[in-house]
This record gives sequence, structure tokens and C-alpha cells, in this order.
Amino acid sequence: MGAGVPGRGPAAEPVRRGGPARRGRRAAGALAGHAPARPGARSVGVFGTGEQARLQVRWLAMPRPVGRVLVHGRDERRAAAFCDHLAGHGLSAAPAPAAEAAGADIVVTATPAVAPVLDGDAVRPGAHLTAVGADMPHKNELPPALFARAGVIATDDHEQCLHHGDLAHAVRAGAVPPDADVPLGTLLLTPPDRTGTAVTIADLTGVGALDAAVASAVVRELPR
Repeated sequence: MGAGVPGRGPAAEPVRRGGPARRGRRAAGALAGHAPARPGARSVGVFGTGEQARLQVRWLAMPRPVGRVLVHGRDERRAAAFCDHLAGHGLSAAPAPAAEAAGADIVVTATPAVAPVLDGDAVRPGAHLTAVGADMPHKNELPPALFARAGVIATDDHEQCLHHGDLAHAVRAGAVPPDADVPLGTLLLTPPDRTGTAVTIADLTGVGALDAAVASAVVRELPR
């Protein structure tokens, strides 16, 4: 981890707050957003203004420098409050329309949406997307066609994501075959070659055992 990673004082509180699965899901999402992204990726687009979205951005800023954060939410007041929250943690953020947020280097979706929250055409070549909101079969954050542009699709649990992740919607739409994904752990250990223009996608549905293990690994990496 870089020098900017919080230590074991109050700044590390997001690691410890909540149960093991909730802590780990945040850790898994942040690492899944960092590892496959291009080294020079700085801008972040976030869809959602709840706790999960806030912590995904804060965790993402631990292992890598984060520039402008573009926040898209349905409620303007909540989006403004979200930006104020991030500003309190040293991050520059501003409310943004969906197309602008979708055009960031790294895109995080953390919503309860039942239909795609962004237009796939707005996603720039070489971008990375982490989707954490589709934890039930009827939920859907990413357009299925976007998966056809992906050079790498990582999932935290293959069978679970085929049942109720964004990958499930892409497979049912015929955008990708059922075996198009790789395990998240593989992606974290061996980040993909990012010389091309294909996007990368991490579809996380929340696997308690894996998430807790990831959280434990992050805690061990934090400087004392």
C-alpha cells in the first residue's frame, strides 16, 4: 500500500466498522477498483450517494492517487452532501450528470437500481468499472452490451453472479457467454495488461467469506 494509506487510528475506521462481510465488501470493491485500473487513472465517477458509495471512493483513494470525483445521484441534496463528505476526507468532488460520471477513468456503481444507471456509450475506452449494487436478481446497474467491450470481467463468486449479478443480465442478453469471467482473486494477484482500449469490469455481489479475507489482508497491509 502507498504512503497515503491511513494507519490504525481513526482514519482506518472504515476497515473495522460493521460486520466482517460489510467491511470486506468495501475492501473487495476498493481493491477491485484499484488493481485492474490503468496506472494513470485518476478521475472517478460514482453512481449512488449512500454509505457503500462513500466508502468505496474513500477506500479507492487509499492505494492510489484520486483526482476529481464526479458524483451522480437522483437526489441533488444527497449528492451535494456526498461531495461535502468526501471534501472532509481530502477529496475533490462535484455533482455530475450521468454521462460525465460514466466518462471517468474509474467508475463505481453502488445503487439499488433495477435498470442500468449509465449509458455504455459514455464509458471511455480503457476505463474500469466496479459494480457492487446488484445483490438481488431484479437489480441491474450496468448495461449488458458493456460487457461485450470488456477485456476482463472479474466476479467475487461465479455462480452467484450468474444468478443475480450484472453478469447475469449480460449472459441472459447474449452479450457474453456464461464462462466469460475470472475470479476476483486472480485479478487482484495478477492485474491485467492495460495497453489496449478494452474496458475492465468487476461485478461484486457480496461473498462474506471472501470479503472478510480481503478485509483481513487489507488490515495487515495498513502501516502501524
